[in-house]
Amino acid sequence: MYVIIVGAGQIGLHLANILAEEDADVVVIEKNEDACKNVKELNASLVNGDATNPKTLDEAEVENADAFIAVTEHDETNLLACTSAKKKGAKLVVARLSNTYYDMDFLKSLGINITIYPEIAAASYIAELVTKPDVLDLSFIGRGLAEMLEIELPPKATAAGKKLSALKLPEGTTVVGKIEKEKLVILRPEDVIEGGARYVIVGSLDKIRKLKEYLGAV
Repeated sequence: MYVIIVGAGQIGLHLANILAEEDADVVVIEKNEDACKNVKELNASLVNGDATNPKTLDEAEVENADAFIAVTEHDETNLLACTSAKKKGAKLVVARLSNTYYDMDFLKSLGINITIYPEIAAASYIAELVTKPDVLDLSFIGRGLAEMLEIELPPKATAAGKKLSALKLPEGTTVVGKIEKEKLVILRPEDVIEGGARYVIVGSLDKIRKLKEYLGAV
């Protein structure tokens, strides 16, 4: 996997290190020369330049990128870099955003596949988003002992048509709520699970996959 990361801040460096350990071919784009020094300590290539400049993206060979991840502290930089990267051929585009008021349809129109918000995501989990395309969003909770996932059930998922109270969920797991108009609606026991809908689930690390299998999400 060829991955380009924009930004050599704390998240960018940690993410680059994680993906490099997973044998990904990682390139970091950073325009600050002092920050570039930290990249040299990683098993990653460095492009010293502005990611909003098309020439910089060409130097990083963005057209070959399996994933392009912009994690600078500036929303505008991340959005512009991601938009350019998508137009130039990057397959999966991820943008870190500080503000949550962006319309999801607008972000999708820019070609952005995944958005990351610092308050709900750690760098190690951004790596999971890149490598697990079935997961729409992922939060780090319980100091790493549990995961909170936002999943989309297939239209004919095994749990579809059943009341939440009738589900025999694996121990240590739960279905928190349903995403409606980009807002989380907490489920009641009598609510019926719908195929094709998006749900937020929580579970211990060793049980979360069992929950996804039980619901028919994998």
